[in-house]
Amino acid sequence: DDFISKKSDAIVGYISNQSFYLDEKNIKYNVFNPKDFGFDLQVGRDPDLLISDGQVLTLGDTSIQVLHTPGHTPGHVTFLAEDDLAAFCGDLIFYHGIGRTDLAEGSTTKLMASIRDKIFSLNPNTTLFPGHGRSTTVREEKENNPFL
Repeated sequence: DDFISKKSDAIVGYISNQSFYLDEKNIKYNVFNPKDFGFDLQVGRDPDLLISDGQVLTLGDTSIQVLHTPGHTPGHVTFLAEDDLAAFCGDLIFYHGIGRTDLAEGSTTKLMASIRDKIFSLNPNTTLFPGHGRSTTVREEKENNPFL
């Protein structure tokens, strides 16, 4: 399941000391204060890259499309490597589960629409890599996810 290391020599790391969400054009707003969750983190610098729905990023020789998939958070995104039948969907959808929507600005209606319109429209053989737990496929979730 180590998709990124198979595609690139890049070392990818992520430390979140601010949470941003997408508006219709780019990442703009700080949604959560880390101190609300018991973390004493310093505010980081501005992002190096602003992303938007439909934008295509390149990692090595792999094209990755940004899909705005709100619901868990207003600016939640899924990263789709369509040629490799892989989608990194974070906390939108899990193996036989869905993401939380009870945090600030979460929306069950938007989460379900994101899954229906953006995830379930993908090739059924696309592997979904959630933010937690085991990977799954679009087909598996369409056929067996009890929340959908």
